[in-house]
Amino acid sequence: MKKNREQIADDQDIISKLHKRASLWYENNHFILEAFYHAVEAKDIEGASRLVEGGGVPLLYRGAATPVVHWLESLPLSVLDAKPSLRVLYATTLLFLGRVGEVEKVLVTAENALRALPQNENKQNLMGHISATRAAVAVSQNNLSRIMECSQHAIENLSPLNLPVLAATKWTLGFARQMQGNPKLAREAYDDALRSSETIGHFIIIILASIGLGNIYEMENQLHLAKSSYMKVLNLDGHLAFPASAVAYLGLSRIAYEQDHMKEALDLIQEAIQLARHLNNMDTLAVCELFLARINLAQGKVGETLKLLKQASQSLQKNNFSKNMYKVAQVEVLTRLHINDIPSAQYLVQKYNLTNEQIRVHLAAGETDQALLKIESMSPASMERLILHALTYFQAKEIQKAVVPLMEAIEIAKTEGHLRVFLDEGAPMEALLKASLRFEIMTDHINTLLLHFSTKHPSVAPLTQRELEVLRLIAQGLSNHEISKMLFVTLNTIKGHNQRIFSKLQVKSRAEAILRTHELRLL
Repeated sequence: MKKNREQIADDQDIISKLHKRASLWYENNHFILEAFYHAVEAKDIEGASRLVEGGGVPLLYRGAATPVVHWLESLPLSVLDAKPSLRVLYATTLLFLGRVGEVEKVLVTAENALRALPQNENKQNLMGHISATRAAVAVSQNNLSRIMECSQHAIENLSPLNLPVLAATKWTLGFARQMQGNPKLAREAYDDALRSSETIGHFIIIILASIGLGNIYEMENQLHLAKSSYMKVLNLDGHLAFPASAVAYLGLSRIAYEQDHMKEALDLIQEAIQLARHLNNMDTLAVCELFLARINLAQGKVGETLKLLKQASQSLQKNNFSKNMYKVAQVEVLTRLHINDIPSAQYLVQKYNLTNEQIRVHLAAGETDQALLKIESMSPASMERLILHALTYFQAKEIQKAVVPLMEAIEIAKTEGHLRVFLDEGAPMEALLKASLRFEIMTDHINTLLLHFSTKHPSVAPLTQRELEVLRLIAQGLSNHEISKMLFVTLNTIKGHNQRIFSKLQVKSRAEAILRTHELRLL
């Protein structure tokens, strides 16, 4: 028997009251998320609003951004117009879910609604919240001046009781200090933000501040501390709901790569890419693709590397991050040098003014004097710079000068587990390590590094002068027929040389032989 409308209405009223009672029970027993769900089912807008704002720590900051945004998007515009605080909360939720491009429009609407209200502490606090959210958007755009301006305005206007947003502002200031190249102040700000967030249960800033600290530790070559900071994110229940967690996976991938755990690095970067796809109007996806390109290059997959470089370039342009195209160029220079395309590499370093890569191009082109001039004008402030100093002095036959930065790099590597920073330099680094043994300094670790080289690049049988000559012509793109004519021998003789060359290089094709030649710097 069909119910009439009055019976249906009565049933719905009963259900609504039951949900309200359930919401109150859960709230009294401190199950705020469950209380919120029941308030939403009861269509209790006032109750849900109170719960979503969380008594000081809004639900979205505790990891509930997705249900909060679904509820906010279900509300009539009249409700949002009457409560500007909900619009501000909506903008912040969009930001945390990676929908960065939608945030400013919501903030402007909230700001306009607030301007019509009388001045009071609540209004001032909400204006501070708006500025804090804009500062976070500016972080996603790497806009230093905007981060500083909005963070300062937020601090001036936020209520001292608004601990969650104050913690977020400490994080944005930490990011700004990092951009300014001041790791000490950045670390202090991130530490402060993390402590505040852990005290009040601010899930999002725990993630972001942990990532920030991980970045600082990485910059300072403290891989163990960096890994611990990134792992804090992965150990949080619900972190996968927040696309920003991609940066923690990226950091862990970089560390695994540096410690030569290639499969782990690959698994982590693929997880990072999946999360980064949900971040709109940011460069995170491109940065992840670029690191995957680095992994592919280390494995000799030049075609895959170039494909990823193209994808990253398109992603940066699509999201208006053309100013970061230099990041693509940095990896492309390494790729061009890997296949001995020095002219293309030189073009890129000049176009994007790439300092470290310019030194690499000089070294690859045999322009040792120019490389010396370049390194002597800059301090060895990073592991890469230490390595470049060492390789440049070694190529200039100044072995005693080369050993000083090399030993400094090895000293760091001993405790933190760096490997790829040495292995990626190939034969020149292997030769430098062997030459440095005669100084009898840190010989145990040098021998360990040399063992890794022998594992990565097993020794090849020496090529004869004729085989080297044939290999050089193969690398120039000549066919077997053209080579036989040039060397005045039969085609079968050249084919025989090819077989012996392929066998010694442990390859199966011309393309692999050319790549192996560049890896071992045979020509």
